Amino acid sequence: MSFETTRAFNHLVSPHLEDPYPLFEELRREAPVVFNPSFGMWFVSRHEDVAAVVKDPVRFSSAQVLAPLQEPSPALLAILGEDRSGVYPLLSSDPPVHTRVRSLVSKALAGPRLASARSSRAWKARSRSRS
Repeated sequence: MSFETTRAFNHLVSPHLEDPYPLFEELRREAPVVFNPSFGMWFVSRHEDVAAVVKDPVRFSSAQVLAPLQEPSPALLAILGEDRSGVYPLLSSDPPVHTRVRSLVSKALAGPRLASARSSRAWKARSRSRS
């Protein structure tokens, strides 16, 4: 069986945004690991492949996931300073940094804090606006 290695698609627009599952099924069947030139990145759609990627941060690093498409303005650079690594530490870092940050975030969002947030008026209002 041969698979496509390149396919242009936009999963962030209709009808995929409302119901992404037919696209995911098609990708798993026809292009389980595919380069999407529209986004300039690889997409992995099968569970086994995703698990392998997640477990191998040496070959599949997350470090550049949220790299800017263009150099930040001088004003923004002045605010951020030289070390911009802390801007998106959970999404664009590899172990052991990712593991440490994830642990901290999990603790902050667990138990009584999450229960408190769910019962707050802001949470309820936000939930209603998404319905």
